Amino acid sequence: MTALAAPTSAPFANQSPRAKTPWRWSQTWRNVLFLHWEVAEKQLAELLPTELEPDRWRGTTWVSAVAFHLARVQLRGLPPVPFCTDFLELNLRTYVRYRGEPGIYFLSMHADSRIAVAAARTLTPLPYRYAPLSHQAQRPGWRWRCGGRGTSEPVLLDAYYEERGAAATLCEGSLDAWLLERYAAFVPDRRGGLNRMVCDHAPWQVQTVACDIAQVCAEPAIGIPLDRLAALGHFASGVEARIGSFERLG
Repeated sequence: MTALAAPTSAPFANQSPRAKTPWRWSQTWRNVLFLHWEVAEKQLAELLPTELEPDRWRGTTWVSAVAFHLARVQLRGLPPVPFCTDFLELNLRTYVRYRGEPGIYFLSMHADSRIAVAAARTLTPLPYRYAPLSHQAQRPGWRWRCGGRGTSEPVLLDAYYEERGAAATLCEGSLDAWLLERYAAFVPDRRGGLNRMVCDHAPWQVQTVACDIAQVCAEPAIGIPLDRLAALGHFASGVEARIGSFERLG
């Protein structure tokens, strides 16, 4: 089992941007596992819309897998959305800039609720697709698995992890904060446009993880192979987030 590099535990000042319109819906992310890989910039740049460029940390570019339990999805002023909340999700994302503004770009998004996937693809430009997911206790840690289980979906990720140490905020200016403290996503739509999605939440409180990645097969999903040895990992018990409307850019 690999003990991934520990996050720096000095305070990070939340520099969350604000949407131009009031927040439209809220949701909770629980039991969040982050795994990060350094990748070649040339490979990454070929996957991005022309309006976006790879963001760089000291000359390096990165891809992350983020696995979590999505709970209490609700529109503002309404109760949680029936059949479209409380499901497992795994995203592959990278780090980009739009005219100098930092954010994330979703390379792929996977959820284990067919109803939620259909609703998201109908109502938003987010690139969701269905995949079987599981998050199971295997004492003293946990196991995440995405794909497989008798389906045609390849096993995208199969990883066992254990949380280590106390949760702490991230140090401003660190690689950890550069990877995690992102509050905008840039999302293409089906008409060829680009949208900004802004979310607001408290700064992440994260722990180090010891992780054993049995399998990672990202190439069919994003076109970039990832090694079984991630360079960095984090775990967070969760945050509550408020998300604004999709803002058309350009």
